Amino acid sequence: MKQEQLCDGNGPFRLNAGALIIRNLGGPSEILLGERHDTPGYWQWPQGGIERGEDARAAVMREVYEETGLNQLKIMAQLPNTYRYRFPVSLARKFNPFIGQEQTYFLLHAADDVSLDMRAATTPEFKHLRWLDFTDLSIDTVWFKQGVYQQVIQDAREMLSQLSPSFD
Repeated sequence: MKQEQLCDGNGPFRLNAGALIIRNLGGPSEILLGERHDTPGYWQWPQGGIERGEDARAAVMREVYEETGLNQLKIMAQLPNTYRYRFPVSLARKFNPFIGQEQTYFLLHAADDVSLDMRAATTPEFKHLRWLDFTDLSIDTVWFKQGVYQQVIQDAREMLSQLSPSFD
């Protein structure tokens, strides 16, 4: 995906909830990523819009189930910040009137032996799911999300080190 102009101005941001699903807290910890159907080669965490009347915690659990089929997860923590990114102009048409997303992220714990079965997903956005080592994480995501992803990873590492002394 080539870089293009981002939306500017003071339009609204779409509220969104994202999940960092982690297993093997005793180490080496791994995080779940999905390769999107619509942008092959680009990976992201499960995420999605917060619906009217829904809180961010409910939204993240719904989105994770819809996109991955996983439902036996425990919310460990909500990251302390919200994160914003602006849409490229071409993508903003799809989300009109929004000019970007404001995301709330949660750390979710999955059992070490959790099985991934994309057939259970009700609205799969991913063609592949994979676990990556969280201590040396580099994500090939779309260019306009890269800054947010770097900050989320940093904040998640700090939070995990507080929650789990054995996190590496």
